[in-house]
Amino acid sequence: MTTVSSILMVIALGCQIVIPPTPQTKAPVPRDTYITLQRHPGVFERDAGRGYEVSVRSDGTLVFKRLKSVWLPDVELPDPIRTTVALEKISQLVAEFDRIRYFSLKDRYAKVEDGCPAVWTDSASAVTSLTMDGKTKTIEHYYGCHADAGGPIYPEQLTDLEQTIDQILDTKRWLK
Repeated sequence: MTTVSSILMVIALGCQIVIPPTPQTKAPVPRDTYITLQRHPGVFERDAGRGYEVSVRSDGTLVFKRLKSVWLPDVELPDPIRTTVALEKISQLVAEFDRIRYFSLKDRYAKVEDGCPAVWTDSASAVTSLTMDGKTKTIEHYYGCHADAGGPIYPEQLTDLEQTIDQILDTKRWLK
């Protein structure tokens, strides 16, 4: 049977062909997907008043807002920025969360009891959250949690995810 006759038979029979997702055809993002990243500066950082939260939904709705600073409590915050991002970017983010097996990570990396090999004081922190397929996970990540004295922030894959969220959503454009 030729390709043309196969296609005609499928049309005639009213069958539906389902192509499984491949790396080239990404699976759809679940409708309940909701991703957040909060950044909290460290005590001695130059931009101590520049904490923020960015959130994005499965439909591409993005909200960026500044967070109140404990060091600059009287500074008035700008209104939140609301915009949309391409659904491809949401797919990229979901793939990154999957790649590091986000749901299998601990809920907090801040102290030795949380699995931090070494802990420094007065560092910045980030909080990530993912809701997808009816499950929600939030991870508090203190940047004083290090692999060893003088080593990288621990765990590195979580730090990489936080940077990837910023890059894909281009948060630096609102940090001026």
